[in-house]
Amino acid sequence: MLRSLKVRLYPDKDQKVMWGKNFGSCMFIWNYYLELRIKKRQDQRKSMSGSI
Repeated sequence: MLRSLKVRLYPDKDQKVMWGKNFGSCMFIWNYYLELRIKKRQDQRKSMSGSI
């Protein structure tokens, strides 16, 4: 059985700033490693196509 819980948060001004910085950092890290994965996959395709 699945359950869910909805919570509404009302952050104050300082908490909004803190959350904004935290989510901004997470987004930067996610995009950085996503770019690395894409480049690695492209490099592997190039090396595989050259070996045929």
